[in-house]
Amino acid sequence: MRLVRAMSILGAGAFAYLSLIPGGLVIASVDPACAGPECGYSTVGDVALVIVYAIAFFALLASAAAFVWLAIEPRSGAATRRLVQTLGVTAVAAGLAMFAVFAIGSPLAALVLALIGIGLFSFLWRRRKEPAPPDEESEQRASTNGHGPRLDRLPKV
Repeated sequence: MRLVRAMSILGAGAFAYLSLIPGGLVIASVDPACAGPECGYSTVGDVALVIVYAIAFFALLASAAAFVWLAIEPRSGAATRRLVQTLGVTAVAAGLAMFAVFAIGSPLAALVLALIGIGLFSFLWRRRKEPAPPDEESEQRASTNGHGPRLDRLPKV
């Protein structure tokens, strides 16, 4: 459990440190010294980036908090589930932030990329299949770990 606690503390520190990047970008976007079209983005673009960076900032902080919770209660299944959920939200927030920067810089390319992504997702979603039930032989291999027949399946003498 010490290793889990140590890794969780390192993860909390790393995600808290990473949250400084979007947090700093929010502060830089709000800074009136550079606003509007003379800085490269329109006001709408500035507002969109502030919102997206704020979402990324809070998602990273939530992941850091989940790591802290896991360090406090390493055997808790709830802490592990919460960490998995917050890491998923953080991944989505980071992808959204990168896509927003790309979309503001090149809207047409972002539209094409979004349409390709939506098409690929819907294609893969339609082709998904339920996993097939295991056959008798694979069940026997799994139950014996590949080391001979199961004793309950031997013929009775």
